[in-house]
Parts: sequence; structure tokens; C-alpha cells
Amino acid sequence: MISKYFVKGTTYTWAAPTSISNVPRDGTIVASGHSPGPAMTYAGLDGEIVYGPMPGPLAKIYAKTTPPTSHGLNANQNVPYVWVDYVLGRTAYQQTAGIDVLTGFMSGCWIVTWTEGGNRYVGHVGTVESAPKDAPPNSTVKNTFANKFTGPAPAASHLKGFNPAGAWNMGEITSVCKESTTNWGNYCGNAKIMALVTRNDHFYSVLMIKSAVNTWICGGAKRVSGKDQAGVLRALG
Repeated sequence: MISKYFVKGTTYTWAAPTSISNVPRDGTIVASGHSPGPAMTYAGLDGEIVYGPMPGPLAKIYAKTTPPTSHGLNANQNVPYVWVDYVLGRTAYQQTAGIDVLTGFMSGCWIVTWTEGGNRYVGHVGTVESAPKDAPPNSTVKNTFANKFTGPAPAASHLKGFNPAGAWNMGEITSVCKESTTNWGNYCGNAKIMALVTRNDHFYSVLMIKSAVNTWICGGAKRVSGKDQAGVLRALG
């Protein structure tokens, strides 16, 4: 599983996909357009954001971090993953087929997994940050997705999910960015939250910092306890 690669201070060459906004925001559930995603290549350790321990209360969690090579991560190695698009006003999904899934960037959308027709799927419920929470298109996309599990003959089951953006607060993000004495202002402005769903349904919220064109520094990753089907449906309600 690629969760072991996303440790604070590791850097990657990656042309991160952008959100898709030029579609009707009608709540439609659609197949994602990236499988696999753009190549993500390990590019070594950052010179300022220190590999391993994170500041503050998270330091103990990461205190025993081992070098990237001990995880099988070597220079110029590609990280294998499937990407799920963020489609504003729609839910995009991928059938994962036993591969780890990345998606983003996150500001409050729910990332969900479910079973349908004997297959496992990961989806990105594409709410829109600039719109009211309980009005279209946000109410439309959330209700349309929830109906898969609440109708008279639900087509899907075993729903689980999480809100990756809720795992980090601004103080934690700023603390990581300030390890760079010269670029921390730009780093804070270019810090993004990415979601990782592993092949065995472990959920992670990954802090990624864009330091240059197609160059990203990992600011750390937090494993998040997901909600069960009832919890997800309450959150989307």
C-alpha cells in the first residue's frame, strides 16, 4: 500500500489533475476519467521540511520513521495509484480492482467506498465550496448519491467514507510550511489536502505542498477513522 510513502519531507514530481467544472452540476454519478493518474515519481527528500517527525502532538506518532528506502521507495520510482476526478456538482468514481486510490484536492467533499454488483468502488462526492451547503448544486449531488443506498431497492451497499479536509487545521499546516524559512508564505498558499483510500479500505488525509511546477512536498499523512453507512448518510443529509 502506498500510504507508507507519504511521509513528511518526501518530494514528488507530479502533474496533479485539476478539478472538472465545465459540466452540468446535476448530481450525476459518473465514471472518473483518470485511471491510472498522471505519473507520480519520488524525487528525494526536501532540504527544509524535515523528513519524519511532525511538529506538536503528532511528533510521537512519527518518531520512529525509517528512511524511504526501507519502504522500498527509491529515486525515480513511480508510485502506483488510481486517480478519481473531482467533478464539481457530480460524484465521480473508479472501480479500484485492488489498487490504492488518490483524489483531491479537498475542501470539504466526502470520499466514499461501496460495493455494487460484486465490485468495489471509490467515489468523490463533488460538493462546491462556493455554494451553500444545503442548496443546489450541493444538495443535488449529495441527495443523488445518497439515493443509491436509501431507495426502495438500493443498488449499492457497504457504504463507508470520510471527510479528508477535516483532518488538518490551519495551525498544523502552517507549522509544517514554516519549516521553510524562505518560502513558507508561498508554501501555505499552495498547501493542498489529498485523499488516499488504500486497497483494504484504510482512509488517509495527505498534506501536499506545491513548491514549483510539477513539484510537490508531502507535509505528512494522517489515518482517519471513516464513518459507516449510517454515518455517511447523516453527513450527506
